Amino acid sequence: MKKNLILFILLIFSATGFAAWYLMKQPDPADGPHLASVLPADTLLLLRINHAEKQMEELRNSPLAKAIEGMDLEASLERAGFPYLIPDGMRNYREWLSSKWNQKIFNSIFGREAALAILPEALAFMTPYAEPEDMLKGIAIIARPVQGAALASFISPWAPGLDVSEIAPHGNTKIRQITLANGMALFTSDREGLMLGAFHLETLKRMLDASSGSIASLENNKNFNAMEKALDDGPRTLSFYGDLATALPLVDAKLASFAEADDVNDWNDIRKMLQGFKNFGYARFNEGTEVRRSLGRAGMDKKEMDPALLALLERPARKPEPLWMAPPETELFFWDGSFDLEYTIQSVLEDPEDQAAFRGAFEMQTGILFEDLIHSLGHEMAFIMTEADEDSVFPLPRLAIMLESPSPDILTSLMQNLVNKTEATFGIPLQLQPHSIGNVEITQVQIPMGEDIQPGWATMGRYFVFALHWESIADMVRAESSGNNLVSDALFQSVDKGLSGKNKSVTYVRSEALMDTVLAMAMWQATNLAGGNTHVLVSEILAPVLEGLKMYRASGSRGYTEKDDVVFQTFTHIRK
Repeated sequence: MKKNLILFILLIFSATGFAAWYLMKQPDPADGPHLASVLPADTLLLLRINHAEKQMEELRNSPLAKAIEGMDLEASLERAGFPYLIPDGMRNYREWLSSKWNQKIFNSIFGREAALAILPEALAFMTPYAEPEDMLKGIAIIARPVQGAALASFISPWAPGLDVSEIAPHGNTKIRQITLANGMALFTSDREGLMLGAFHLETLKRMLDASSGSIASLENNKNFNAMEKALDDGPRTLSFYGDLATALPLVDAKLASFAEADDVNDWNDIRKMLQGFKNFGYARFNEGTEVRRSLGRAGMDKKEMDPALLALLERPARKPEPLWMAPPETELFFWDGSFDLEYTIQSVLEDPEDQAAFRGAFEMQTGILFEDLIHSLGHEMAFIMTEADEDSVFPLPRLAIMLESPSPDILTSLMQNLVNKTEATFGIPLQLQPHSIGNVEITQVQIPMGEDIQPGWATMGRYFVFALHWESIADMVRAESSGNNLVSDALFQSVDKGLSGKNKSVTYVRSEALMDTVLAMAMWQATNLAGGNTHVLVSEILAPVLEGLKMYRASGSRGYTEKDDVVFQTFTHIRK
Protein backbone atom coordinates (compact mmCIF):
# COMPACT_ATOMS: atom_id res chain seq x y z
CA MET A 1 0.00 0.00 0.00
CA LYS A 2 2.79 2.38 0.96
CA LYS A 3 4.68 1.57 -2.28
CA ASN A 4 1.53 2.27 -4.32
CA LEU A 5 1.09 5.62 -2.59
CA ILE A 6 4.71 6.61 -3.27
CA LEU A 7 4.37 5.52 -6.91
CA PHE A 8 1.17 7.56 -7.25
CA ILE A 9 2.86 10.67 -5.80
CA LEU A 10 5.80 10.23 -8.18
CA LEU A 11 3.41 9.97 -11.10
CA ILE A 12 1.67 13.19 -10.02
CA PHE A 13 4.99 15.05 -9.76
CA SER A 14 6.12 13.65 -13.13
CA ALA A 15 2.88 14.65 -14.85
CA THR A 16 3.02 18.11 -13.29
CA GLY A 17 6.63 18.57 -14.32
CA PHE A 18 5.91 17.37 -17.83
CA ALA A 19 2.93 19.75 -18.15
CA ALA A 20 5.01 22.68 -16.91
CA TRP A 21 7.80 21.84 -19.37
CA TYR A 22 5.30 21.52 -22.21
CA LEU A 23 3.64 24.84 -21.49
CA MET A 24 6.88 26.77 -21.01
CA LYS A 25 9.19 25.35 -23.69
CA GLN A 26 9.97 27.46 -26.75
CA PRO A 27 8.03 26.94 -30.02
CA ASP A 28 9.17 24.57 -32.69
CA PRO A 29 10.82 26.81 -35.31
CA ALA A 30 9.36 24.77 -38.19
CA ASP A 31 6.59 26.71 -39.89
CA GLY A 32 4.48 23.83 -41.13
CA PRO A 33 1.62 24.15 -43.63
CA HIS A 34 -0.31 27.36 -44.25
CA LEU A 35 -3.57 27.55 -42.33
CA ALA A 36 -5.40 28.03 -45.64
CA SER A 37 -4.31 24.52 -46.67
CA VAL A 38 -6.93 22.97 -44.35
CA LEU A 39 -9.82 25.13 -45.55
CA PRO A 40 -12.00 24.55 -48.64
CA ALA A 41 -11.49 26.89 -51.59
CA ASP A 42 -14.99 28.35 -51.14
CA THR A 43 -14.26 29.66 -47.63
CA LEU A 44 -16.14 32.93 -47.22
CA LEU A 45 -14.19 34.57 -44.39
CA LEU A 46 -10.85 33.91 -42.72
CA LEU A 47 -9.56 35.74 -39.64
CA ARG A 48 -6.01 34.94 -38.51
CA ILE A 49 -4.14 36.02 -35.38
CA ASN A 50 -0.39 35.63 -35.10
CA HIS A 51 1.64 35.67 -31.88
CA ALA A 52 -1.46 36.09 -29.70
CA GLU A 53 0.61 35.45 -26.57
CA LYS A 54 2.91 38.40 -27.29
CA GLN A 55 -0.04 40.58 -28.21
CA MET A 56 -1.91 39.71 -25.01
CA GLU A 57 1.20 40.39 -22.93
CA GLU A 58 1.67 43.77 -24.60
CA LEU A 59 -2.00 44.60 -24.04
CA ARG A 60 -1.86 43.57 -20.36
CA ASN A 61 1.05 45.96 -19.81
CA SER A 62 -0.56 48.82 -21.76
CA PRO A 63 -2.02 52.01 -20.24
CA LEU A 64 -5.48 50.93 -21.45
CA ALA A 65 -5.36 47.58 -19.63
CA LYS A 66 -4.02 49.19 -16.46
CA ALA A 67 -6.78 51.77 -16.56
CA ILE A 68 -9.41 49.04 -16.88
CA GLU A 69 -7.81 46.93 -14.14
CA GLY A 70 -8.03 49.89 -11.79
CA MET A 71 -11.82 50.04 -12.15
CA ASP A 72 -14.31 48.28 -9.90
CA LEU A 73 -16.99 47.93 -12.55
CA GLU A 74 -19.51 46.13 -10.37
CA ALA A 75 -19.28 48.69 -7.56
CA SER A 76 -19.49 51.63 -9.99
CA LEU A 77 -22.61 50.24 -11.68
CA GLU A 78 -24.19 49.67 -8.27
CA ARG A 79 -23.46 53.28 -7.21
CA ALA A 80 -24.80 54.60 -10.51
CA GLY A 81 -28.04 52.69 -10.02
CA PHE A 82 -27.53 50.24 -12.90
CA PRO A 83 -26.78 46.90 -11.21
CA TYR A 84 -28.70 45.08 -13.96
CA LEU A 85 -25.93 46.03 -16.40
CA ILE A 86 -23.44 43.79 -14.58
CA PRO A 87 -22.87 40.77 -16.87
CA ASP A 88 -23.57 37.40 -15.31
CA GLY A 89 -20.44 35.55 -14.30
CA MET A 90 -18.20 38.61 -14.76
CA ARG A 91 -16.20 37.91 -11.62
CA ASN A 92 -15.67 34.26 -12.61
CA TYR A 93 -14.61 35.36 -16.08
CA ARG A 94 -12.06 37.79 -14.63
CA GLU A 95 -10.70 35.11 -12.32
CA TRP A 96 -10.36 32.72 -15.25
CA LEU A 97 -8.46 35.32 -17.27
CA SER A 98 -6.15 36.18 -14.38
CA SER A 99 -5.19 32.55 -13.79
CA LYS A 100 -1.58 32.03 -14.91
CA TRP A 101 -2.29 28.37 -15.56
CA ASN A 102 -5.26 29.14 -17.83
CA GLN A 103 -3.17 31.72 -19.65
CA LYS A 104 -0.42 29.16 -20.25
CA ILE A 105 -2.88 26.59 -21.58
CA PHE A 106 -4.52 29.14 -23.87
CA ASN A 107 -1.19 30.46 -25.11
CA SER A 108 0.26 27.01 -25.71
CA ILE A 109 -2.63 26.19 -28.07
CA PHE A 110 -3.56 29.54 -29.65
CA GLY A 111 -0.60 31.77 -28.80
CA ARG A 112 1.46 31.02 -31.91
CA GLU A 113 -1.09 31.19 -34.72
CA ALA A 114 -4.85 30.74 -34.73
CA ALA A 115 -7.71 31.28 -37.15
CA LEU A 116 -11.48 31.44 -37.33
CA ALA A 117 -13.13 30.75 -40.68
CA ILE A 118 -16.68 30.82 -42.01
CA LEU A 119 -17.66 28.33 -44.70
CA PRO A 120 -20.80 28.49 -46.90
CA GLU A 121 -22.57 26.03 -44.57
CA ALA A 122 -22.77 28.86 -42.02
CA LEU A 123 -25.51 30.47 -44.13
CA ALA A 124 -27.85 27.67 -43.01
CA PHE A 125 -29.10 29.98 -40.25
CA MET A 126 -30.60 32.31 -42.88
CA THR A 127 -34.03 30.68 -42.86
CA PRO A 128 -37.22 31.49 -40.94
CA TYR A 129 -36.99 28.17 -39.10
CA ALA A 130 -33.32 28.17 -38.17
CA GLU A 131 -32.33 26.88 -34.75
CA PRO A 132 -29.64 28.62 -32.66
CA GLU A 133 -27.17 25.80 -33.33
CA ASP A 134 -27.56 26.36 -37.07
CA MET A 135 -25.50 29.52 -36.69
CA LEU A 136 -22.50 27.33 -35.82
CA LYS A 137 -22.60 25.37 -39.04
CA GLY A 138 -19.65 26.22 -41.18
CA ILE A 139 -17.62 27.74 -38.33
CA ALA A 140 -14.05 26.40 -38.49
CA ILE A 141 -11.31 26.82 -35.88
CA ILE A 142 -7.62 26.26 -36.58
CA ALA A 143 -4.64 26.53 -34.25
CA ARG A 144 -0.92 25.95 -34.60
CA PRO A 145 0.03 24.95 -31.02
CA VAL A 146 3.39 26.00 -29.69
CA GLN A 147 4.61 22.41 -29.37
CA GLY A 148 2.55 20.84 -32.15
CA ALA A 149 -0.98 19.49 -32.43
CA ALA A 150 -0.22 15.85 -31.65
CA LEU A 151 1.10 16.52 -28.14
CA ALA A 152 -1.69 18.97 -27.35
CA SER A 153 -4.26 16.41 -28.45
CA PHE A 154 -2.55 13.71 -26.40
CA ILE A 155 -2.95 15.59 -23.12
CA SER A 156 -6.42 17.06 -23.85
CA PRO A 157 -8.39 14.08 -22.38
CA TRP A 158 -6.90 14.94 -18.97
CA ALA A 159 -7.92 18.61 -19.13
CA PRO A 160 -10.48 19.41 -16.38
CA GLY A 161 -14.04 20.08 -17.49
CA LEU A 162 -13.71 18.31 -20.85
CA ASP A 163 -15.37 15.06 -21.90
CA VAL A 164 -13.21 13.74 -24.76
CA SER A 165 -13.99 10.64 -26.80
CA GLU A 166 -12.76 9.24 -30.10
CA ILE A 167 -15.36 8.66 -32.81
CA ALA A 168 -15.29 7.05 -36.25
CA PRO A 169 -12.31 8.30 -38.31
CA HIS A 170 -12.54 10.12 -41.61
CA GLY A 171 -10.43 7.98 -43.88
CA ASN A 172 -7.26 7.36 -41.91
CA THR A 173 -7.59 10.50 -39.79
CA LYS A 174 -8.70 10.27 -36.17
CA ILE A 175 -11.54 12.49 -34.98
CA ARG A 176 -12.29 13.40 -31.38
CA GLN A 177 -15.56 14.68 -29.97
CA ILE A 178 -15.22 17.08 -27.05
CA THR A 179 -18.40 17.66 -25.07
CA LEU A 180 -18.22 21.09 -23.48
CA ALA A 181 -19.67 22.07 -20.11
CA ASN A 182 -22.79 23.56 -21.79
CA GLY A 183 -23.46 20.30 -23.65
CA MET A 184 -22.24 21.51 -27.04
CA ALA A 185 -20.01 19.21 -29.09
CA LEU A 186 -16.74 20.29 -30.66
CA PHE A 187 -15.18 17.95 -33.22
CA THR A 188 -11.40 18.08 -33.51
CA SER A 189 -8.56 16.49 -35.44
CA ASP A 190 -4.85 17.02 -36.20
CA ARG A 191 -3.17 17.69 -39.51
CA GLU A 192 0.58 18.26 -39.95
CA GLY A 193 1.03 20.16 -36.70
CA LEU A 194 -2.32 21.97 -36.90
CA MET A 195 -5.33 21.47 -34.64
CA LEU A 196 -8.64 21.58 -36.51
CA GLY A 197 -12.01 22.15 -34.85
CA ALA A 198 -15.64 22.55 -35.88
CA PHE A 199 -19.02 22.45 -34.17
CA HIS A 200 -20.46 20.27 -36.95
CA LEU A 201 -18.86 17.04 -38.03
CA GLU A 202 -19.41 17.63 -41.75
CA THR A 203 -17.56 20.92 -41.54
CA LEU A 204 -14.53 19.20 -40.01
CA LYS A 205 -14.65 16.50 -42.69
CA ARG A 206 -14.56 19.16 -45.42
CA MET A 207 -11.50 20.66 -43.75
CA LEU A 208 -9.80 17.26 -43.74
CA ASP A 209 -10.71 16.75 -47.41
CA ALA A 210 -9.14 20.09 -48.27
CA SER A 211 -5.96 19.23 -46.37
CA SER A 212 -5.65 15.86 -48.12
CA GLY A 213 -6.27 17.29 -51.58
CA SER A 214 -9.60 15.51 -52.07
CA ILE A 215 -11.17 18.90 -52.68
CA ALA A 216 -9.59 22.23 -53.62
CA SER A 217 -8.17 24.20 -50.72
CA LEU A 218 -8.18 27.92 -50.04
CA GLU A 219 -4.40 27.84 -50.34
CA ASN A 220 -4.86 27.12 -54.06
CA ASN A 221 -7.52 29.79 -54.57
CA LYS A 222 -5.97 32.31 -57.01
CA ASN A 223 -7.93 35.26 -55.61
CA PHE A 224 -6.78 34.44 -52.07
CA ASN A 225 -3.18 34.10 -53.18
CA ALA A 226 -3.27 37.36 -55.10
CA MET A 227 -4.62 39.17 -52.05
CA GLU A 228 -2.02 37.59 -49.77
CA LYS A 229 0.74 38.79 -52.08
CA ALA A 230 -0.73 42.30 -52.33
CA LEU A 231 -0.91 42.65 -48.54
CA ASP A 232 2.90 42.59 -48.25
CA ASP A 233 5.26 40.39 -46.32
CA GLY A 234 5.75 41.71 -42.83
CA PRO A 235 5.41 40.78 -39.17
CA ARG A 236 1.63 40.41 -39.18
CA THR A 237 -0.31 40.35 -35.95
CA LEU A 238 -3.76 40.03 -37.51
CA SER A 239 -5.14 39.46 -40.99
CA PHE A 240 -8.53 39.06 -42.59
CA TYR A 241 -9.79 37.78 -45.93
CA GLY A 242 -13.33 37.93 -47.32
CA ASP A 243 -14.50 36.34 -50.57
CA LEU A 244 -17.28 38.69 -51.65
CA ALA A 245 -17.64 37.16 -55.12
CA THR A 246 -18.66 33.85 -53.52
CA ALA A 247 -20.54 35.15 -50.48
CA LEU A 248 -22.84 37.75 -52.07
CA PRO A 249 -24.60 35.43 -54.59
CA LEU A 250 -25.08 32.84 -51.82
CA VAL A 251 -26.77 35.42 -49.59
CA ASP A 252 -28.91 36.53 -52.56
CA ALA A 253 -30.05 32.98 -53.17
CA LYS A 254 -30.82 32.35 -49.49
CA LEU A 255 -32.91 35.48 -49.17
CA ALA A 256 -34.73 34.81 -52.44
CA SER A 257 -35.76 31.38 -51.15
CA PHE A 258 -37.96 32.71 -48.34
CA ALA A 259 -37.97 36.51 -48.05
CA GLU A 260 -40.54 38.86 -49.54
CA ALA A 261 -39.28 41.62 -51.84
CA ASP A 262 -40.05 44.36 -49.29
CA ASP A 263 -38.08 42.52 -46.59
CA VAL A 264 -34.76 42.72 -48.41
CA ASN A 265 -34.66 46.43 -49.26
CA ASP A 266 -31.88 47.09 -46.76
CA TRP A 267 -29.87 44.18 -48.13
CA ASN A 268 -30.39 45.42 -51.69
CA ASP A 269 -28.95 48.81 -50.69
CA ILE A 270 -25.86 47.13 -49.25
CA ARG A 271 -25.67 44.80 -52.24
CA LYS A 272 -25.64 47.72 -54.65
CA MET A 273 -22.69 49.33 -52.85
CA LEU A 274 -20.74 46.05 -52.87
CA GLN A 275 -21.56 45.16 -56.47
CA GLY A 276 -18.35 44.54 -58.41
CA PHE A 277 -16.09 44.09 -55.37
CA LYS A 278 -14.50 40.63 -55.56
CA ASN A 279 -12.74 40.29 -52.25
CA PHE A 280 -11.34 42.15 -49.30
CA GLY A 281 -8.09 41.74 -47.42
CA TYR A 282 -6.68 43.38 -44.31
CA ALA A 283 -3.42 42.99 -42.40
CA ARG A 284 -2.04 44.65 -39.29
CA PHE A 285 1.72 44.73 -38.71
CA ASN A 286 4.06 45.24 -35.78
CA GLU A 287 7.63 46.15 -36.68
CA GLY A 288 8.46 46.92 -33.05
CA THR A 289 8.30 50.72 -33.42
CA GLU A 290 5.99 53.30 -31.88
CA VAL A 291 4.13 53.66 -35.19
CA ARG A 292 2.06 50.62 -36.19
CA ARG A 293 0.69 50.19 -39.68
CA SER A 294 -2.20 48.35 -41.25
CA LEU A 295 -3.19 47.78 -44.86
CA GLY A 296 -6.56 47.02 -46.41
CA ARG A 297 -7.39 46.22 -50.02
CA ALA A 298 -10.67 45.65 -51.86
CA GLY A 299 -10.42 43.95 -55.25
CA MET A 300 -12.69 45.28 -57.99
CA ASP A 301 -14.26 43.76 -61.07
CA LYS A 302 -14.81 47.05 -62.90
CA LYS A 303 -17.12 45.51 -65.49
CA GLU A 304 -19.60 44.56 -62.75
CA MET A 305 -19.47 47.81 -60.76
CA ASP A 306 -22.06 50.57 -60.62
CA PRO A 307 -20.81 53.00 -63.33
CA ALA A 308 -21.48 56.04 -61.14
CA LEU A 309 -19.45 54.61 -58.26
CA LEU A 310 -16.67 53.53 -60.60
CA ALA A 311 -16.51 57.06 -62.00
CA LEU A 312 -16.00 58.40 -58.48
CA LEU A 313 -13.26 55.87 -57.72
CA GLU A 314 -11.44 56.62 -60.97
CA ARG A 315 -11.18 60.35 -60.39
CA PRO A 316 -7.51 61.30 -60.20
CA ALA A 317 -5.85 61.47 -56.79
CA ARG A 318 -4.91 64.91 -55.52
CA LYS A 319 -3.14 66.52 -52.58
CA PRO A 320 -5.45 67.30 -49.64
CA GLU A 321 -4.84 71.05 -49.51
CA PRO A 322 -7.11 71.58 -46.45
CA LEU A 323 -4.38 69.88 -44.39
CA TRP A 324 -2.34 73.08 -44.75
CA MET A 325 -5.32 75.11 -43.53
CA ALA A 326 -6.06 73.00 -40.46
CA PRO A 327 -4.67 74.34 -37.16
CA PRO A 328 -1.90 72.25 -35.55
CA GLU A 329 -4.17 71.38 -32.59
CA THR A 330 -6.80 69.78 -34.87
CA GLU A 331 -8.33 66.74 -33.13
CA LEU A 332 -10.25 65.28 -36.06
CA PHE A 333 -9.67 65.82 -39.78
CA PHE A 334 -11.40 64.18 -42.73
CA TRP A 335 -10.97 64.93 -46.41
CA ASP A 336 -12.74 63.32 -49.38
CA GLY A 337 -11.33 64.01 -52.82
CA SER A 338 -14.18 62.22 -54.62
CA PHE A 339 -17.14 64.02 -53.09
CA ASP A 340 -20.34 64.02 -55.14
CA LEU A 341 -23.49 65.35 -53.45
CA GLU A 342 -25.81 64.28 -56.25
CA TYR A 343 -24.52 60.68 -56.18
CA THR A 344 -24.90 60.63 -52.39
CA ILE A 345 -28.53 61.75 -52.54
CA GLN A 346 -29.33 59.26 -55.30
CA SER A 347 -27.76 56.46 -53.24
CA VAL A 348 -29.85 57.33 -50.18
CA LEU A 349 -33.07 58.14 -52.05
CA GLU A 350 -33.29 55.59 -54.86
CA ASP A 351 -36.94 56.32 -55.70
CA PRO A 352 -37.10 59.13 -58.32
CA GLU A 353 -40.22 60.49 -56.59
CA ASP A 354 -38.33 60.78 -53.28
CA GLN A 355 -35.48 62.54 -55.07
CA ALA A 356 -37.89 65.00 -56.68
CA ALA A 357 -39.56 65.65 -53.31
CA PHE A 358 -36.17 66.33 -51.72
CA ARG A 359 -35.19 68.75 -54.47
CA GLY A 360 -38.51 70.58 -54.18
CA ALA A 361 -38.23 70.88 -50.38
CA PHE A 362 -34.65 72.16 -50.67
CA GLU A 363 -35.57 74.83 -53.19
CA MET A 364 -38.59 75.95 -51.16
CA GLN A 365 -36.58 76.29 -47.94
CA THR A 366 -33.44 77.88 -49.40
CA GLY A 367 -34.58 79.80 -52.46
CA ILE A 368 -31.73 78.19 -54.44
CA LEU A 369 -32.25 75.90 -57.42
CA PHE A 370 -30.94 72.43 -56.64
CA GLU A 371 -29.18 72.26 -60.00
CA ASP A 372 -27.37 75.51 -59.17
CA LEU A 373 -26.22 74.00 -55.89
CA ILE A 374 -24.85 70.91 -57.65
CA HIS A 375 -23.01 73.03 -60.23
CA SER A 376 -21.51 75.19 -57.47
CA LEU A 377 -19.73 72.21 -55.89
CA GLY A 378 -16.44 70.62 -56.84
CA HIS A 379 -15.19 67.17 -55.82
CA GLU A 380 -13.57 67.93 -52.46
CA MET A 381 -15.07 68.05 -48.98
CA ALA A 382 -13.23 68.41 -45.67
CA PHE A 383 -14.26 68.31 -42.02
CA ILE A 384 -12.09 69.90 -39.31
CA MET A 385 -12.67 69.70 -35.56
CA THR A 386 -10.70 71.42 -32.80
CA GLU A 387 -11.25 71.50 -29.05
CA ALA A 388 -13.93 73.63 -27.40
CA ASP A 389 -13.15 76.95 -25.80
CA GLU A 390 -12.19 76.36 -22.15
CA ASP A 391 -14.58 79.14 -21.04
CA SER A 392 -17.56 77.72 -22.94
CA VAL A 393 -20.76 77.04 -21.03
CA PHE A 394 -21.25 73.95 -23.19
CA PRO A 395 -18.04 72.17 -24.26
CA LEU A 396 -19.01 71.95 -27.92
CA PRO A 397 -15.95 71.40 -30.13
CA ARG A 398 -15.21 73.84 -32.91
CA LEU A 399 -16.44 72.36 -36.21
CA ALA A 400 -15.79 73.55 -39.76
CA ILE A 401 -16.82 72.15 -43.15
CA MET A 402 -14.96 72.96 -46.37
CA LEU A 403 -16.45 72.47 -49.83
CA GLU A 404 -14.56 72.91 -53.06
CA SER A 405 -16.60 75.42 -55.05
CA PRO A 406 -16.08 76.98 -58.47
CA SER A 407 -19.09 79.22 -57.68
CA PRO A 408 -18.90 80.28 -54.02
CA ASP A 409 -21.40 83.09 -54.65
CA ILE A 410 -24.19 80.54 -54.86
CA LEU A 411 -23.21 79.04 -51.48
CA THR A 412 -22.97 82.54 -50.00
CA SER A 413 -26.50 83.27 -51.24
CA LEU A 414 -27.63 79.95 -49.75
CA MET A 415 -26.31 80.94 -46.30
CA GLN A 416 -27.84 84.41 -46.46
CA ASN A 417 -31.22 82.97 -47.48
CA LEU A 418 -31.10 80.53 -44.55
CA VAL A 419 -30.40 83.40 -42.16
CA ASN A 420 -33.37 85.33 -43.54
CA LYS A 421 -35.59 82.25 -43.31
CA THR A 422 -34.59 81.69 -39.67
CA GLU A 423 -35.37 85.31 -38.79
CA ALA A 424 -38.80 85.07 -40.40
CA THR A 425 -39.66 81.71 -38.87
CA PHE A 426 -38.53 82.24 -35.27
CA GLY A 427 -38.65 86.03 -35.01
CA ILE A 428 -35.04 86.14 -33.85
CA PRO A 429 -33.00 89.12 -35.11
CA LEU A 430 -29.77 87.90 -36.65
CA GLN A 431 -27.10 90.42 -37.52
CA LEU A 432 -24.30 89.72 -40.02
CA GLN A 433 -20.92 90.96 -38.81
CA PRO A 434 -17.96 91.08 -41.24
CA HIS A 435 -14.40 90.28 -40.13
CA SER A 436 -11.23 90.68 -42.18
CA ILE A 437 -8.46 88.21 -41.37
CA GLY A 438 -5.57 88.63 -43.77
CA ASN A 439 -7.09 88.70 -47.24
CA VAL A 440 -10.13 86.61 -46.23
CA GLU A 441 -13.54 88.15 -45.50
CA ILE A 442 -15.47 86.21 -42.87
CA THR A 443 -19.20 86.72 -42.27
CA GLN A 444 -20.36 86.09 -38.70
CA VAL A 445 -23.98 85.41 -37.79
CA GLN A 446 -24.54 87.06 -34.41
CA ILE A 447 -26.87 84.74 -32.51
CA PRO A 448 -28.27 86.15 -29.24
CA MET A 449 -27.76 82.84 -27.41
CA GLY A 450 -24.28 83.19 -25.94
CA GLU A 451 -20.82 83.01 -27.43
CA ASP A 452 -20.54 79.22 -27.80
CA ILE A 453 -22.24 79.16 -31.20
CA GLN A 454 -21.53 82.08 -33.51
CA PRO A 455 -21.67 80.64 -37.04
CA GLY A 456 -19.73 82.07 -39.93
CA TRP A 457 -18.73 81.48 -43.52
CA ALA A 458 -16.02 82.59 -45.91
CA THR A 459 -14.24 81.76 -49.15
CA MET A 460 -10.66 80.55 -48.81
CA GLY A 461 -9.09 80.09 -52.22
CA ARG A 462 -11.17 77.51 -54.05
CA TYR A 463 -13.01 76.42 -50.90
CA PHE A 464 -16.20 77.64 -49.29
CA VAL A 465 -15.98 77.25 -45.50
CA PHE A 466 -18.80 77.12 -42.96
CA ALA A 467 -18.11 76.87 -39.20
CA LEU A 468 -20.17 76.73 -36.02
CA HIS A 469 -17.97 79.55 -34.75
CA TRP A 470 -16.46 82.11 -37.08
CA GLU A 471 -13.19 82.11 -35.13
CA SER A 472 -12.55 78.58 -36.43
CA ILE A 473 -12.25 80.09 -39.91
CA ALA A 474 -9.96 82.80 -38.56
CA ASP A 475 -7.73 80.10 -37.05
CA MET A 476 -7.62 78.32 -40.41
CA VAL A 477 -6.58 81.53 -42.20
CA ARG A 478 -3.76 82.07 -39.70
CA ALA A 479 -2.66 78.43 -39.94
CA GLU A 480 -2.35 78.62 -43.72
CA SER A 481 -0.61 82.01 -43.83
CA SER A 482 1.85 81.34 -41.00
CA GLY A 483 2.79 77.78 -41.94
CA ASN A 484 2.01 76.73 -38.36
CA ASN A 485 -0.57 74.19 -39.44
CA LEU A 486 -1.40 70.51 -39.08
CA VAL A 487 1.25 69.42 -41.57
CA SER A 488 3.93 71.13 -39.47
CA ASP A 489 2.82 69.42 -36.24
CA ALA A 490 5.30 66.81 -34.94
CA LEU A 491 2.62 64.29 -33.91
CA PHE A 492 0.94 64.50 -37.31
CA GLN A 493 4.30 64.07 -39.00
CA SER A 494 4.88 60.83 -37.08
CA VAL A 495 1.93 59.23 -38.91
CA ASP A 496 2.24 61.15 -42.17
CA LYS A 497 3.29 58.19 -44.29
CA GLY A 498 1.79 59.53 -47.49
CA LEU A 499 -1.17 61.40 -45.95
CA SER A 500 -0.02 64.75 -47.32
CA GLY A 501 0.64 63.27 -50.78
CA LYS A 502 -1.83 62.50 -53.55
CA ASN A 503 -4.82 60.52 -52.26
CA LYS A 504 -8.53 59.94 -52.66
CA SER A 505 -9.30 60.35 -48.94
CA VAL A 506 -7.45 61.25 -45.73
CA THR A 507 -8.44 60.88 -42.07
CA TYR A 508 -6.48 62.04 -39.02
CA VAL A 509 -7.42 61.57 -35.35
CA ARG A 510 -5.44 63.10 -32.49
CA SER A 511 -6.76 60.65 -29.91
CA GLU A 512 -4.85 61.95 -26.91
CA ALA A 513 -6.71 65.28 -27.22
CA LEU A 514 -10.00 63.97 -28.63
CA MET A 515 -10.53 61.77 -25.55
CA ASP A 516 -10.54 64.88 -23.33
CA THR A 517 -13.15 66.50 -25.59
CA VAL A 518 -15.37 63.41 -25.48
CA LEU A 519 -15.06 63.22 -21.68
CA ALA A 520 -15.94 66.92 -21.24
CA MET A 521 -19.07 66.53 -23.40
CA ALA A 522 -20.12 63.34 -21.61
CA MET A 523 -19.64 64.88 -18.17
CA TRP A 524 -21.60 68.00 -19.15
CA GLN A 525 -24.49 65.86 -20.39
CA ALA A 526 -24.43 63.60 -17.32
CA THR A 527 -24.39 66.60 -14.98
CA ASN A 528 -26.87 68.88 -16.76
CA LEU A 529 -29.23 66.63 -18.68
CA ALA A 530 -29.22 62.98 -17.60
CA GLY A 531 -29.55 63.56 -13.86
CA GLY A 532 -29.42 60.91 -11.15
CA ASN A 533 -26.08 59.23 -10.62
CA THR A 534 -25.23 59.07 -14.31
CA HIS A 535 -22.12 61.13 -13.59
CA VAL A 536 -20.75 58.07 -11.74
CA LEU A 537 -20.74 56.13 -15.01
CA VAL A 538 -18.78 58.92 -16.64
CA SER A 539 -16.28 59.59 -13.85
CA GLU A 540 -15.65 56.00 -12.74
CA ILE A 541 -16.04 53.99 -15.97
CA LEU A 542 -15.86 56.17 -19.06
CA ALA A 543 -13.10 58.46 -17.79
CA PRO A 544 -10.56 55.66 -17.05
CA VAL A 545 -11.28 54.01 -20.42
CA LEU A 546 -10.79 57.27 -22.30
CA GLU A 547 -7.60 57.94 -20.35
CA GLY A 548 -6.34 54.50 -21.34
CA LEU A 549 -7.24 55.08 -24.99
CA LYS A 550 -4.84 58.01 -25.02
CA MET A 551 -2.12 55.40 -25.51
CA TYR A 552 -3.15 55.60 -29.18
CA ARG A 553 -1.76 59.11 -29.47
CA ALA A 554 -2.70 59.73 -33.10
CA SER A 555 -3.82 57.82 -36.15
CA GLY A 556 -3.69 58.73 -39.84
CA SER A 557 -5.36 56.91 -42.75
CA ARG A 558 -5.19 57.38 -46.48
CA GLY A 559 -7.29 55.90 -49.28
CA TYR A 560 -6.36 55.56 -52.93
CA THR A 561 -6.74 53.22 -55.90
CA GLU A 562 -4.04 50.99 -57.32
CA LYS A 563 -4.82 49.14 -60.56
CA ASP A 564 -7.97 47.17 -59.72
CA ASP A 565 -7.80 47.62 -55.95
CA VAL A 566 -9.12 50.21 -53.54
CA VAL A 567 -6.38 50.59 -50.92
CA PHE A 568 -6.48 51.89 -47.35
CA GLN A 569 -3.41 52.43 -45.18
CA THR A 570 -3.46 53.39 -41.51
CA PHE A 571 -0.58 54.45 -39.27
CA THR A 572 -1.06 54.69 -35.50
CA HIS A 573 1.36 56.26 -33.01
CA ILE A 574 1.22 54.25 -29.78
CA ARG A 575 2.49 55.33 -26.37
CA LYS A 576 3.94 52.24 -24.70
